[in-house]
Amino acid sequence: MEKARVEAEERRRQWEIQKAIQEQEERERREKEAYKESREQLLAIVDRWALARRIEDFFQDLERRAAGLEDAEQAALAARLQEAREMLGTMDALRHFSAWRSPGERLGHSEVEE
Repeated sequence: MEKARVEAEERRRQWEIQKAIQEQEERERREKEAYKESREQLLAIVDRWALARRIEDFFQDLERRAAGLEDAEQAALAARLQEAREMLGTMDALRHFSAWRSPGERLGHSEVEE
């Protein structure tokens, strides 16, 4: 009977060790996934910012060039530029960055444990 109790205790101890290992592996997997998703989101924000910068540079170049046109042509170009800007919507990098979720935020705490 004592032998059975000792064996049962050993099995329970082994089960607890295995469970702790699995929980640690799952934590590490979630942290890696949170880091990966956060990094991908941040890179996407940078890509959108770069595109927004190129678009804004394009519009500003058109505005500079339009300054040398006659009034009627300048007004027509200004209206087209306004329509183009409205079509593309906001390019506010700060708003996009504010929506970024760090790995810690994805895991529900302020910092990822290392």
